[in-house]
Amino acid sequence: MASRAWRAANPERQLATQRAYAKRNAARIRAYRARYYATDRERFKEQVRASRYKRLYGITIEQFDEMMRRQGGRCAICRRLPPPGRRLAVDHEHGHGPRVRGLLCRFCNVYVIGKGRDSAEIHLAAAAYLESVGL
Repeated sequence: MASRAWRAANPERQLATQRAYAKRNAARIRAYRARYYATDRERFKEQVRASRYKRLYGITIEQFDEMMRRQGGRCAICRRLPPPGRRLAVDHEHGHGPRVRGLLCRFCNVYVIGKGRDSAEIHLAAAAYLESVGL
């Protein structure tokens, strides 16, 4: 606790100490980072992803993968595959607990559902408008 209090009381000296250490040990730090990213990067990324899904949505990676399988790996609204290297977003209810509804591409998640404020009335009104103008 004493060192934490000292760091809080002396932020400029703490920063100078960190920079001096990094300068003295630059080669060792680079080697460690290279080993880390070469060996454990994917494992840690999956651990972070698993804890995020559990914390935010209350689902496991296995449940996410099962939803992907049921949807054929496609967005639940537009039925498109996600771009290479991207995952579908977890669509969930806001404010009513983490009830998961499906997996959506980024566009449908942000612009279709998000900008429509999760409101069926807004989406029905938009559909009626598009029909009235001949689209």
